[in-house]
Amino acid sequence: MGMCGGPVLNGHNECVGVVEGVVNPPPENSAMGEQRYLFLKAIAGDAAFIPNSEIEAFLQEVEEKMLGAIEQEPPEAEPEYIPPWARR
Repeated sequence: MGMCGGPVLNGHNECVGVVEGVVNPPPENSAMGEQRYLFLKAIAGDAAFIPNSEIEAFLQEVEEKMLGAIEQEPPEAEPEYIPPWARR
């Protein structure tokens, strides 16, 4: 369906999250059981989304870890490996 990653808008046209997934309708000639078929047919078109608050918390955590890694002392460089056949 191509909706994943799209915006979720509220009644004021404000973005409140992103679409995570949409349930596709089941194929008509599927070998799945009748109960499963009816269940998937009933929820076809339903969607899950990730709210902005979760996205913001995730990005904040990533930013903190990246900045922490930048601020740390760089590790000492390991000596260059020279294969035995190239050593003098």
